[in-house]
Amino acid sequence: MEAMAPSREIQEILRRLRSIEDEIHKLRKRVDRLEAITQITAKPPITADNALRLPDSLRKTMVTLAQLIEAPAEAIAEQTHRTRGMESIYLNQLTRMGYIQKIKRGRRIHFRALSKAKAVTRTIS
Repeated sequence: MEAMAPSREIQEILRRLRSIEDEIHKLRKRVDRLEAITQITAKPPITADNALRLPDSLRKTMVTLAQLIEAPAEAIAEQTHRTRGMESIYLNQLTRMGYIQKIKRGRRIHFRALSKAKAVTRTIS
């Protein structure tokens, strides 16, 4: 009878592992669908023409971020001589417009220029 208990435990463990595998498979399908949607709806990277159409305030933020590559709003504000709050507003606008990316690093938010935006801002600065 002692030999039966481990067998039942093993069966239960195997059942749970199969259930976990099924959930992982479902999640993988969801991620694949979301990635496909994101690629379809993603805005095109900024061009020199679009960068020149940005207001000076946003362009200054973008050029500064391109030089820093990745930075929190505080670091960008130091370079642009603006308040962190104002710089954060500009950074969030650029994020919504699809020109930069917002990244969470621990409890802090960093911003990163997308690769094409870096090249464009270097040519116009």
